[in-house]
Amino acid sequence: MSNDKLLLRSYKEVLKNTVRPRVLLGATVWWPSSARLATALIRHGCRVSGVCPPGHALRLVKGIENLYPYRAHTLKAVIEDSCPDIIAPSDDGVVWQLHSLHASIPALRPLIEYSLGAPEMYSTIRSRAETLQAASELGIRVPFTSTLASKEELIYRCSEFPVVLKLDGTWGGTGVEIA
Repeated sequence: MSNDKLLLRSYKEVLKNTVRPRVLLGATVWWPSSARLATALIRHGCRVSGVCPPGHALRLVKGIENLYPYRAHTLKAVIEDSCPDIIAPSDDGVVWQLHSLHASIPALRPLIEYSLGAPEMYSTIRSRAETLQAASELGIRVPFTSTLASKEELIYRCSEFPVVLKLDGTWGGTGVEIA
């Protein structure tokens, strides 16, 4: 299916509720939140497809129209096959893949922007420190956060231990160390 077919249905039709919205839920990890979201979307009349790893709870939800196996670099093909009106990522891995597709495939940009928001914010989303700073500026309470570039900087700047270290580019509990 060509990328042009993705844009055939107008987002205005979806917003006016003249069609049942098609939602693609994407998950790279086994968190159950995407299955709960799928259940709620189906209950509210959405047509739901999902892309997830084998054994994921999303595969047990009744009413899902299509399920695709998650593999690295298959998201583009899944989007083209399912023709969603909106994509709902369940974790950072899917978000970052969508950012990559946005950068490399112009035909997918309107759908990805409709799903994720303004592309000028994508770099902020990829940075834990920038995301927490933006949240703080909006009045949301966040833990003290400091960006460190080296082990020496950790020793110099962190006088009170324990501290929790988290790498950018990780999610789901990976990349966490307690010092």
